[in-house]
Amino acid sequence: MIHPVPDSAVRQNMLRIVVLQRRLVRRLCALPEGATVDLQWLSDVAWPRVDREWIQRFWTNSGGERQSLLSTIASANQGPKQEFIAVMREQHAFRHCYAQNGAVRLRKTDRDYWTQSPVHEAMRRLLLAFDDPWLNKSLGYPVSIQGAPEKLTKELYVRAPRARICPYCDGELQSVEVDHFLPKSAFPFLSVHPDNLIPSCHESNKGDRKGDKVPLDWDEADQASQWFHPRLRTARNRFTVDFVEKPDRTLGIELSAIEVADAKRVENLDGLFRLSEYWGAAIMDDIQTIQRSVVDCLKNETQPVDAQTVVEKFELLAHLESAWIGKRARAIYCCELYRFAAATGAIIEDTLLQLEEDRRRLGIEPALPPAIN
Repeated sequence: MIHPVPDSAVRQNMLRIVVLQRRLVRRLCALPEGATVDLQWLSDVAWPRVDREWIQRFWTNSGGERQSLLSTIASANQGPKQEFIAVMREQHAFRHCYAQNGAVRLRKTDRDYWTQSPVHEAMRRLLLAFDDPWLNKSLGYPVSIQGAPEKLTKELYVRAPRARICPYCDGELQSVEVDHFLPKSAFPFLSVHPDNLIPSCHESNKGDRKGDKVPLDWDEADQASQWFHPRLRTARNRFTVDFVEKPDRTLGIELSAIEVADAKRVENLDGLFRLSEYWGAAIMDDIQTIQRSVVDCLKNETQPVDAQTVVEKFELLAHLESAWIGKRARAIYCCELYRFAAATGAIIEDTLLQLEEDRRRLGIEPALPPAIN
C-alpha cells in the first residue's frame, strides 16, 4: 500500500542517468532533417563529459542496433522530434498528476502511439535501452558514468531503503522485481526514473494483475484522480477490509473506501492487484489459526474465562497487528481479521468451546458458558 522513497543518494544518482538520457534526446531532436550521427558525435556533442569507454560500449552494444536507432531519429524531420521533446517534458512531470488536480496532462502514449512510425518505434526502443544496464546485476551503471561511490544496480536501489513488504499486495518480498508503476511500454521516458520504480513481488506484477496496465484514465480531465500511487498518493488507512458471506455461503472479502472521494480509487486498487481475491483465498483456515492463537493465550489462565475475555483478546491482537502494517506480510488483512473475529458471535462461541476443551485437558476450570448477544 505504501513504499518508502528511495535513499536520497541513490535517487540522485539515478536522476543523473535520467539527465544522461534527456541530454541525448535533446541533442538528437535539435539536429536538422537528414542529419547523421556517429560515435564521435555521441562523444563530443551528446555526452562530452561522459566516460568514453562507456560510450563506446553503448554505441556498439546489441549488435549495432543502437546505432540504427540513433540514426533513424537523427534523420527524421522536426515534426516528431519536437513532439518527443513535449512528451518527455510531460512524462517527467508525472508526479504533478497526483498532486495538482489535472494541472498536468499526459498525452495518450499507448502502443498505437509508439508504433505509428519507424521514428516513434526507434525513440521508444532507444529509451528502453537505458533500463537494461542498471537492472543487470553484473553490469549496472559504473562510477565513471554517474559519479556515485558504487556501481548503480537494481540491488542497490532495492536495499536503500530495504524493501520487505510488497507495496502492491502487502505480501512478503522474496524475489524482488522493480516495477515501472507507469509502464515503460507507454512511458519510456520514465524507464529509469526513480520516482516511477517500485520494488514489488512477482505475483502482484504478473500479467493477470498489475502487468503492463496503465494506472491512469487517459481521457479524463484529471487523469490520476481515481488512482492511488504507492508513494505519491498512498492507500494506507483509506479503506476497510469487510468480510462478507458469498452466495455459496463461504466468506469473502470486499474493500470499502472510508471516504466517499476514495471509492473509485479503492475499486481500481482492488481491480489492479486483485487484493480481495488474494487476501480472501484462505479465510476459514486463517480464522482457525487466529482462534488457536487466542486459545493458546488464554488456556493457562487461572481465572474463569468468558466471552468478553475472548473478545478483548481478539481486539488486543488486532491492535498489536496494526503496529506491524508495512513491516510484516499481510498485516492489514490479519488486523482486520482479528477485528472481524471479535465482532462475530459464532467465532467467539467456537473459540470458547476450543478453550474449554484445552483447559479440561490441562485440569483447569472450564471457561464460562458463552454469553453472546
